[in-house]
Amino acid sequence: MSSPHQHARIQIAQQLTQALHVSDLQHVAIVGSVGRGLCDAYSDLELFLVWNEPPTDDQRDAVLQASSAVSFRRFTRDAPWFAVDNVAVHHPGAPDGFLVDVIHQTSASLTALAERAPTASLADQEALANLVWARWLRGHWPAVPYPPALAHHTLATHLRFTALGGLWLPAVRHDLVRFAARRVRWAHTIALVLHAANHRYWPGDRAVDHALAELPRTPPQAAQRLRAAMVAEPEPAVQALSELAVAAVTLAAQHVPQWDPEPLQERLTLSRRIAWELDTFDEP
Repeated sequence: MSSPHQHARIQIAQQLTQALHVSDLQHVAIVGSVGRGLCDAYSDLELFLVWNEPPTDDQRDAVLQASSAVSFRRFTRDAPWFAVDNVAVHHPGAPDGFLVDVIHQTSASLTALAERAPTASLADQEALANLVWARWLRGHWPAVPYPPALAHHTLATHLRFTALGGLWLPAVRHDLVRFAARRVRWAHTIALVLHAANHRYWPGDRAVDHALAELPRTPPQAAQRLRAAMVAEPEPAVQALSELAVAAVTLAAQHVPQWDPEPLQERLTLSRRIAWELDTFDEP
């Protein structure tokens, strides 16, 4: 069942789609938090447009005109090609304008994205996850099945665990800014390990705790434990993150047999023993 926030945004997207009569536009979908059903009162709307060819500035302007929108940022990347228009759409429920991200892709760029799937970057994985969760309003582009090789590639390439001592020291020193940054990095990496273990595309940082709750294979209460660790006092947060990291890596080793977790497991185990057994640390 959709929430009132999601329902209102879907209505806006449907109205915008009905007003779009632009040549070469193939498909339109809702993606992002609205597509996943995770939006709240602060969520913008992400509208995904698939074109035959990269749209011209005139075609992109025609989309804005059809929706009575005002663009406040326009972005285009040539390779791999995609473009984004950040716009404000006038709506009775939002007198100052409702924020919409209009994401442009082409059939060719989506085909190339699918071909890169076995070695997808995290940005590519987020785009592929959007296809899995997209709510199509016009036409349909099929989701790309998760390639088994991607789990190994993700674990071998994208993990960014810092040494646990690097997380522990700012915690015991009450260096809260540095600790906050490293806590986020650990949470990100734990979630990334668990997505690879479940053969799920990385969904991006914004909905990672919700995404963890939807995974079929995790350590017990992983999403709740991660949320608690993100708001706990520094020292118990370090212990909670350490225990969850070891459990996540162990789980990934069971479900991605091509991956050798031993170097990372040794590092995490040694770092934990040092952190819990030493009362003081020497200055570097």
